[in-house]
Amino acid sequence: MSKVSFENYKHLASMQDRNNTEVSGRYSFQSEGERRILFDLLSKLELKVTDSLLEIGCGPGNLLVPLSSFCRTSTGIDNEASLSRLKHRFDSETKIHCFSGDFLEMSLPETSFDKIIIYSVLHCLSNIHEVLTFITRALSLLSPGGRMLIGDLPNTTKKSRFLRSTEGKKISAQWEALVREAETYEDVVLNIDTELITFDDAVVLDLIAFIRNKGFDSFLLPQSINLPFGGSREDILVLASS
Repeated sequence: MSKVSFENYKHLASMQDRNNTEVSGRYSFQSEGERRILFDLLSKLELKVTDSLLEIGCGPGNLLVPLSSFCRTSTGIDNEASLSRLKHRFDSETKIHCFSGDFLEMSLPETSFDKIIIYSVLHCLSNIHEVLTFITRALSLLSPGGRMLIGDLPNTTKKSRFLRSTEGKKISAQWEALVREAETYEDVVLNIDTELITFDDAVVLDLIAFIRNKGFDSFLLPQSINLPFGGSREDILVLASS
């Protein structure tokens, strides 16, 4: 994650008046849609009770905490403020291992994982070099026969196509009204990140080719319109050979 975005998310997580949906980079009114992500992930990852699961950029655990009930072990990586929130959400019997730090720079866990989630993270990186480095590091942690979901990629050309559709125009008007009514971050001092990567059709397809050249199968998957940003985002599923 870019240095500016990493510190911004860390700062939000440290603010007691921000709920966990906001800390994860969404509006409060998206909390219901956020809960639907769980079922989407269970389906796409084919999560099993015998699996070891890693979420890179887990935030306060909005996805990782409920998913931990469906697998053998769970591990999360994020900034220390977000992980502090996460640790307050489960009891001592829940096995969630936490690693604090910037995934691009930290020492990687000395193990591999059956399933890996990178959800709503890559667009917080600075450039394509960081994205490819991030993906390469994540692939090195995927067990043979494992699955990785690079989820919630904001594709600008997909968004343009959606906004030109009848359904897209309707949802866009509803969205703008909800945003106007929502609580804003005007009282929060966040640094503006001027160097963030932009994803479009070409970049997304290049990522799929890059992953395949690394020896993995990769596929572009749609998101349901009922997810928080379903009209403008999509997922990449990665399969490792057995």
